[in-house]
Amino acid sequence: MTRKIGWVGLLIPLLLQLGCGKIPEDTVGDAAEFSSDRAYVDTDWGFQVFIPDNTTWGYSSQTSYQTRASNGLPLVQVTINRVPLDGSTFRPIMTLEPRVLPRNATLESYAASLEEDYKARFMGYRSEEKRIFKIADKDAMEWTFRSVFIRSIGNRFMATFVLDGQKVYVFLGTGLSSSFPLEEYRSIAGSMEFL
Repeated sequence: MTRKIGWVGLLIPLLLQLGCGKIPEDTVGDAAEFSSDRAYVDTDWGFQVFIPDNTTWGYSSQTSYQTRASNGLPLVQVTINRVPLDGSTFRPIMTLEPRVLPRNATLESYAASLEEDYKARFMGYRSEEKRIFKIADKDAMEWTFRSVFIRSIGNRFMATFVLDGQKVYVFLGTGLSSSFPLEEYRSIAGSMEFL
């Protein structure tokens, strides 16, 4: 007695063999090689940023695939927060938002537009000196500013943004004048890399 094996009979063993491949791993986990550092990686926007010491710093992100930027990419906000500094109950927070750089914008014109936004959002906005520098060979600008105390946000801030072609990455660190992690915020922004 002869049995015929149809194409389905041949396909089943092949599918079983292909289905038993390596299990995919979380790409963010690759940052474990940076000792206690962890990385937030966004392949859509093409960047990664490292978050220090997991006993002190935590992070979360929100991605909106239904609401998109003018370049078609999803809107993203990364929130990096710190345990309160010694003697304080206030939790410093830094946000990172990638955005589309307006056409013909320069480092200086984008800084001016951010300042207008901050003046509208933060009552008593008082800017301090701006610093132009590079992050991963990209043009960047940073400045600190103060405002009247805003509950859960504070009264001292650090603004940093980095230009990458038609994209701009905006960091905003918040805190209190009495306990403001300026160097840690600078370290986080400075850790940015482009994919």
